[in-house]
This record gives sequence, structure tokens and C-alpha cells, in this order.
Amino acid sequence: MSRGRGDGRYLSYGDVLLRNSDVALLEGPYWLNDQGLVLLPVSDNTDVDAAGGGSHWSLLAFHRPSGSFLHFDSSPGGGNARHARQLAGAASPLVRDRGNGGGGGGARLPAFEECRHAPRQANGHDCGVYVLAVAELLLRWHAADGAPLRERLEQLPALVTPAAAAAKRAEVLAVARQLAAAEAEAAGSGGRG
Repeated sequence: MSRGRGDGRYLSYGDVLLRNSDVALLEGPYWLNDQGLVLLPVSDNTDVDAAGGGSHWSLLAFHRPSGSFLHFDSSPGGGNARHARQLAGAASPLVRDRGNGGGGGGARLPAFEECRHAPRQANGHDCGVYVLAVAELLLRWHAADGAPLRERLEQLPALVTPAAAAAKRAEVLAVARQLAAAEAEAAGSGGRG
């Protein structure tokens, strides 16, 4: 048995071989239930076989420190609440705490909450960029200090404005153009990139 550096053999038992990288993966923090914040985009598309179906996007965030799902819907009518609740129900077993062992499965299910501070879009086509802008802020806040994210939510409407959404749309478009240009250049030079 070798427990050295690199991706050498960690354990060989019968016909099973565990490498150091396998053990590192098992140690985490690579599992959803290890994460303090999990972001899930929500679509109102009910036909999973129809890529591009649906007409509205929102954001569902699982926040481990509060043990709850927070739903951010930029539509004034909040049209994705039902879809977000369904997704939260499906994701709950993947993110909930496992409890203290004992095998009783007694870990409580996460709560679901509509974020009353979700920024509102001023048109009918910016829901996707609102999802990106809110997700970016949540990730930035979580990376900065983890747990106090909920106390910052009231800042969202002042930070994710129609002007900020327009800037995010331009940013995404610029990235798409850069990637397309790089792909065209790689194809033109005969290399893959």
C-alpha cells in the first residue's frame, strides 16, 4: 500500500485499485452536500426533451448556513415559483445534512423561501442576465465571508439594476464573440484548441 504523493496506488484489494486521486475525491469537498452555497438555474420549460423550450429563467440557491433554498425571480409576477419548488424538492436529498450518523435518516429537509429582495427586470427578455448577475453577486459574497450572505440580500435591488443587466448582457456577448473568434482562428490554422 502506497500513500505517497502523485497519483500512485493508495490501496489494492482484490480486483479494486484505489489511486491517491480517488481517495482525495472521496475526502471532499467535491460533493453537493459539502458545499455552503449551491446555485441552480430554473427554467419554466416542462419538456426536458425540448432544448431551448421555456420562456423564463430564475435562480434557486441552496444556502447551507441557513439550511434553506432561496428563490430569486426577477419577473414581477414571480412565474417560476412552482418550478423552483419542484427543483428544490428534487435537490433536497442531494444537499441536506446527513445528520450525526445513526442511520435514522433524520436529517431535516431544507426550507424554501422566495427572496423578497430579488431585483426586478424592467422588460420581458432579461431574466437570463438577471440570473447571471444575481448568481455572480451571491458567489462573490459567499466567497468573501460565507455565512452572512442572507444579511446582504436587501442590497440586491440596488446592485442588480436594469443598467447592470444591460452591462451583463454586453459582457456575455463579448465573451461569446471572443470564443467564436478563437474557434474560427483555430479552425483556420488547422489546429484544435
